[in-house]
Amino acid sequence: MEKYELEYFKASELNAGTRQFAKFRDNPSNLDCLFSRREKELFGKIKTESIDIFLEFGHVAGIGVVLVLPDYYRLLEEYKPLGKALPAPYLFCANIMMMEIGVMMNEVNDDLRRNKVSQRGVVRPVFDSHKTYSGRSKLMFDEFVRKNEFCSKYLLPPHYENDKDYVVLQIADNLAYECRRLLVTSDFDTHIPERMAMKRLKEGIYRIYKLNYDGLKAIVENQPENAFLRTSIGLLKPEIQNENPFRR
Repeated sequence: MEKYELEYFKASELNAGTRQFAKFRDNPSNLDCLFSRREKELFGKIKTESIDIFLEFGHVAGIGVVLVLPDYYRLLEEYKPLGKALPAPYLFCANIMMMEIGVMMNEVNDDLRRNKVSQRGVVRPVFDSHKTYSGRSKLMFDEFVRKNEFCSKYLLPPHYENDKDYVVLQIADNLAYECRRLLVTSDFDTHIPERMAMKRLKEGIYRIYKLNYDGLKAIVENQPENAFLRTSIGLLKPEIQNENPFRR
C-alpha cells in the first residue's frame, strides 16, 4: 500500500505491530507494550483499507480451514495405541482445502453449460515458498492426488511464490488469520464481538471449515472417501450478509 509505504501486507505483523508496521508505533524501540488508542485506530484503519483492496479482485471465493489444536492432540493420543498417525496440522488443513476446491471444480465443470472440454477449468494451488513447508507441500500434493482421484481431477501440480511479492498469498494469509480469530471468538472468548476485518471479508468468503474432534475423526476414519465428507465436517458460519456468486 503506497499510502502507508508498505511493501507487503501480513496480518500477523500488523496485529503485533512489528517489522514494517513498527514505524507506526508510539515507541518503535519498545514493541512489547500494549497498543495505545491511536495505534489501535490506525492499525484498524490499515487493516480495513487492505481488505478493501483485496476485495477489488474479481470473483474472490475465500475458503478457510481452522483446526482446533486441543482436539487434534486428543485424537492423536487416542490413536497412538492403535498405531494410527495423523498428518501435521498444516498438511491436514491443506488437504481439506484441496478437497473443497476439487469438489467445486467438478461441480463447475459438470454444469451443462460448461460440458465442452474447451470450457472446463483447472486450478493450480499456489503455496508460499517457505523453507520448511515447500518440500512438504509437494509431497502432500502427490499423496493427495494418489488418494483422491475425484478431487484432484482438475488440479494442476502446485506452484510456489514469495508471499511478500505475490498479493494473492497475502489475501490468503489475511483470511487464514481472520478465520483463526473467528474460531477464538466463536468457541472460546465468546464475549469478544466479531472483528471488523471479518465483517469486511464476508463479501469474499465461500466456506470456512472447523476441524474439531468429531470432524477430524470423521476424516481419518473415512479417508478413502474424504472427497465426500463435506457434510460431516463442522463449518464456521459468520453472519454473512454480502452475496457471493459461488454460494449460489
